[in-house]
Amino acid sequence: GLVVACDYENGGILLEDRNFAQYERFFQKVFEIVRRYKIMNPEKMRSTYGKLLYLLQDAASDECRDLLGFDVVSPIKTVFLMLKKKHGLAVLEDPVIEYAVEEILPDNDQSRAEIDRRIKRKERAIETLVHRYQSNKLKADDIRLACYSICDNNSYLNSDRLPIDKMLDMLDEHYLPDEYEPGYSLAIVQGTD
Repeated sequence: GLVVACDYENGGILLEDRNFAQYERFFQKVFEIVRRYKIMNPEKMRSTYGKLLYLLQDAASDECRDLLGFDVVSPIKTVFLMLKKKHGLAVLEDPVIEYAVEEILPDNDQSRAEIDRRIKRKERAIETLVHRYQSNKLKADDIRLACYSICDNNSYLNSDRLPIDKMLDMLDEHYLPDEYEPGYSLAIVQGTD
């Protein structure tokens, strides 16, 4: 169905000759994209993703694997697995990594010069890691990609966490747990609106 949806002619040929193995990389890539999307957007595709998991479980069975000629599920590519494969796990142990993956947010308490200084420190940290760990197997772009990927993850986590931190700060500042105005209690009361 996926091949037919992407390319009707090739999909028709595939259904006739049933040579699914030629599309191994296509299927694995499509399913990895969907899984990554779901990881980054947990509130989306709630029922659809569950159905996809059932489909992938069925496709992982011996009968389906024999019919298709390959395994549709491949491990999600992570920074750790990439660095491990290229013998570069030491990058993650280096103390400089803290600055290389730092998320730099605009902050009213910091001047533009301070933010620029932090950005330059981050770029220097990345280049320091490149200089220290670049090898025949671990290319400079691999190290940069790993650093930027970890930083992207930090940004994603911050985008979920920062609003909660702000709300907790506002509650601490404006809410007295032992006192409240009638009609404005934050108490949870069962069975009332």
